[in-house]
Amino acid sequence: MKVTLSYGKPSNKSWKVKGGDANTLFANLNKNGFWGRYRSNETASWSGKGAKIDAVKLTAKPVVLMPSWTEYSKIKAGQKSWDKMWKALKKHEDNHHTIFDTSAKAFKKKLEVEGDLDPKGMKKTWETYQKDAQKLQDDYDKKSKHGKNEGVILDAW
Repeated sequence: MKVTLSYGKPSNKSWKVKGGDANTLFANLNKNGFWGRYRSNETASWSGKGAKIDAVKLTAKPVVLMPSWTEYSKIKAGQKSWDKMWKALKKHEDNHHTIFDTSAKAFKKKLEVEGDLDPKGMKKTWETYQKDAQKLQDDYDKKSKHGKNEGVILDAW
């Protein structure tokens, strides 16, 4: 079975957050429900002749969404804390991409080894992959406390 992975590094996007002091900034970061976010945006397609799948393509358009503090240039006292938090958050979100990449490569290898799948079996294999890959992402967030254990903390200033 020919299996193709088609994706690159995540594109970087931002969302604006306001805050003239640490408490307001912190509250506004939390209003969003997340500070940073990774999405792989993967899809899969497969084809074959008759009941046998002979080609699978996993395509993704990964995105890392990061906060952009609108008062950053005006509040010098908070910049060091923000920069430290932002760097740790970026690394955390990039780690999510690494998890996706590792999962996608394992999925490819599994399909290449398994070989013979019909459309129903392929659909089940894809659904299992998605469930297992999401569990790895969720486990990482749980273990890291969504990055808090990795320094995703906004210190008061």
